[in-house]
Amino acid sequence: MNKQFINSIISELTVFLSPLFAGAEDTYVLKNKIFASLGWRIEAITNLPISDIQAIINDAIDIADSFKDWRDIDFSDVENIINFFSELAKLADKLDEIKDKLNTTGEDFSSFPKELFDSLFFEYLLLWHPTVYNIFVVLEVIPPPNKWKKIDYVTSDTNGQLVRQSSLLVEMSYDNLIDFLKNPFNKFKDIYFPDGINSRVEAINISEKLFPRLVSLFRSLNIDADYGISPLDIGRDYGSDLSNKSFQNILTLTIAQGQKINAAFGISCMISSKEDGKEGIHILPFGTYNEVWLHESWLIASSLTGSINVLTIHDGGIDIFQNTDPSFKIAAFLSRLISLNSNAAESDNKKLLIGNLLLETFLSYSQSEFDYGGYLSLRNNNFNIKSSKSDGFLSKILPQKGISSNFDIQIGWTKKKGIHFRGGVGLEYTLTKPKTFFDFLTLENFKWKLKVDSESGLNFSIGLKLIVQFQGNNLDHK
Repeated sequence: MNKQFINSIISELTVFLSPLFAGAEDTYVLKNKIFASLGWRIEAITNLPISDIQAIINDAIDIADSFKDWRDIDFSDVENIINFFSELAKLADKLDEIKDKLNTTGEDFSSFPKELFDSLFFEYLLLWHPTVYNIFVVLEVIPPPNKWKKIDYVTSDTNGQLVRQSSLLVEMSYDNLIDFLKNPFNKFKDIYFPDGINSRVEAINISEKLFPRLVSLFRSLNIDADYGISPLDIGRDYGSDLSNKSFQNILTLTIAQGQKINAAFGISCMISSKEDGKEGIHILPFGTYNEVWLHESWLIASSLTGSINVLTIHDGGIDIFQNTDPSFKIAAFLSRLISLNSNAAESDNKKLLIGNLLLETFLSYSQSEFDYGGYLSLRNNNFNIKSSKSDGFLSKILPQKGISSNFDIQIGWTKKKGIHFRGGVGLEYTLTKPKTFFDFLTLENFKWKLKVDSESGLNFSIGLKLIVQFQGNNLDHK
């Protein structure tokens, strides 16, 4: 059977049947509409009797109409979810009736009922339960919209004239959903780390793919979610043992936050690798209490944070209350934003901006270790070298916006690590004034960045825009 034909029929049926989910269409009127639009095409391809075609359309309408009764289902109730999928299984059995009728044609219609059911099911979720739909997108049970396929087909208008139309076909599978419900970790593992998590780099890459999707999902549920929390952020440091680069990609969900007191609790999620000796996803509930005082431009803060590892998902399955190690930390912070100009008379000349001066002392305790220490950090700093109008030499060798260098520095001492240093420096050069070569080649803009830090090593990037002119025609290349 022509796959294009099957896809076009499914796409059109879904468009016709989706109003039933909202109860916005009379089934009798809808049957006549569908038969008038699709009946002749199905008859021409399959040679089925008109009565069988009408029966197939009626079965499809009955399936779509059943979804209408589930539009108000509360998916936060586990019992409702179980009953919902039990009813879905019964409804899916009705597909065999359609398949049996189609198989009498001698053509292979085995995929048609299943694909029709998938299309109707996910159309129903998108209309009535978009949050559940988004969960399935995050888990890639449903592919994201950029992976949907465009299907072209021919249909007839109200006057009987043939009209070419197109629609998007979502290649998703109810079977994938069932596989996920049967064994969520294996399905999750197949999507995000099919070969395991062997290195810290892989752990970071997985975090960068998964956690931003989860942040978007949780925020749609009005849950305060953040990704990429730095261990230095006030009130969000879960112990000095997490302040290494493999644990800097943290998903934090603040479930409840006090209105009158500076307290909150929630969970944090981290992905670690075999290189850390802890391959898997770690779920840690946390609680925090903060006090903040402002004095002129100084920020003084203290925090008390506690967490416990209650769940670890790994290659062998899920461990609950495994290696529970309650930890508590009290920390004090002294922070100030400072801006220094090297020449007060020419503030647009060489300028040093110290973004955030942070002094932290902490005391942490857990069953496995006791640690204390302090850090002095300069974060988000920028040094810009820019020529003044009176400096002819610099104005010739420097671009109009100057050369910008950004850097972060942290020096600290802890009982566990002793004296240690962490930092990085970057250099950025931007050419904004176009330069022309050979009368036909123009370099419109050019930018390069160089960054070195103690964690990821050397990183270099370059970007440019060239315009090549041939007899009045421009060819841009970026």
